[in-house]
Amino acid sequence: MPPRFARFFALAALTALLGSASARQAEKKTDRRFDGKTIAEWITALASSEVDTRRMAALALARAGSASLPAVKSLVTAIDDKDETVRFYAIQAIGRIGAPAKSAIPALVKVIRSERGQIIRVSSIALGRMGKDVGPDLAKALENDSFRARRDIVTALIAAKADQKEVLDALIKTIETDIDPEVCQLASIALGKIGKPAVPALIKALGSTKPDVRYHAVVAARELRAEAAPAIRALVGCLKDTDVEVRSIAASALARLGEAAVQPLTEALAAKDADTRRFAALGLGQIGSAAKTAVKPLLKALEDEDATVKAAAAGALGLIGDPVAVKPLSILLTHKEVEVRRAAAQGLGEIGVEAKSAVDALLVVMKEKTRATREAAAVALLRIGKPAVPALVSVLKEKDEELRILGIIALGMIGKEAAGAVGAMAAVLKDENSEVRVYAARSLERLGPVAKDAIKPLEAALKDESPAVRKAARSALDKIDPPK
Repeated sequence: MPPRFARFFALAALTALLGSASARQAEKKTDRRFDGKTIAEWITALASSEVDTRRMAALALARAGSASLPAVKSLVTAIDDKDETVRFYAIQAIGRIGAPAKSAIPALVKVIRSERGQIIRVSSIALGRMGKDVGPDLAKALENDSFRARRDIVTALIAAKADQKEVLDALIKTIETDIDPEVCQLASIALGKIGKPAVPALIKALGSTKPDVRYHAVVAARELRAEAAPAIRALVGCLKDTDVEVRSIAASALARLGEAAVQPLTEALAAKDADTRRFAALGLGQIGSAAKTAVKPLLKALEDEDATVKAAAAGALGLIGDPVAVKPLSILLTHKEVEVRRAAAQGLGEIGVEAKSAVDALLVVMKEKTRATREAAAVALLRIGKPAVPALVSVLKEKDEELRILGIIALGMIGKEAAGAVGAMAAVLKDENSEVRVYAARSLERLGPVAKDAIKPLEAALKDESPAVRKAARSALDKIDPPK
């Protein structure tokens, strides 16, 4: 046989072999069973005259997920089934197939315009999985008179990432006219997901005479984050809004813009209205270290005549984290207003170890009777860490058991840096109050192996009269000196 014919026959044999393998693979795929039947068999069952058989078929196809793609045509037909269960699972099956089942979109759109309850919900979910092309149809469906249906439709728009003009217009109309707060809230989120194209309409909505519209517009702007930059001035204007919720969310929206919002928020610290100054400070605090240029104006705001502004400025300075604020915040720890003292303590805690010069002042606040301030001071001390350990150890001998608990918990949360306090912490295992003893064991456990000097006191605590103490001691020993 000539070589060229030999090569030809060899190639033909190989092609036949590969074709046979592909055919077997396709056959195997086709023969795959779901709940005992192949997709083809379930398609046949879906057309049965027996309702139970159709229900089982629709459910099985829904469970099969993307493998049910060959059944799309039959599933679309089943959407009109007289039985609601069949319709439900048929629609669910289409949704689980997702974008490849786009031929089902017209039938699903028809459902969300005419159905109610779970059927419209599962249809909305299915449409949300079809991709952004469903946007205009879903936008039209927002005219549905059921608020539950409108919630589901907006949720589907978010899932589909629809951003067409028809969608934008429908969502703006929704936040302006819809009477259901949840529908409006979802529409605000959807607008935020659209991004930059939504900004002009949102700027207009921020100037609405209706508080609810302004509220939903600032929610949308917050979702936009950096893309809301063109709306900065309008958002700053919202810091003066008559509605407190609008002011609060406007501050949050500005904070999400980051450094771009620092200057306008800093300018707002000088506003005549105390609430505007307060929300400006809160916004700067949320921006954090990127707002360092605002430190000087915030330090000045600590002298504000309004206590809420002082507190907001104290918190902001802590979140920005500049050590220059340590001394002014320490001074505020003696302020007459609880809110201001608490904010000052929280600010110092945010600054952390660089606020070590404030330890003594924080210890005084920790010993106050007011729970809010003493807890804020305790947290600040544990965040300062090792430099605060001696102060916290001194608290362990206080008569107030709640104070002793705060002290022992703080030492435990400091962790290994509190190793020098192990002896004092172990002594608390003999405290007269069983709850204090439990916290002592738990805090020693947090320290781990560095608390080995507490092994003998913990072993003694295994005989404590309190089951809770014994259990905590056993757990601590397992962590400090693990069984070999």
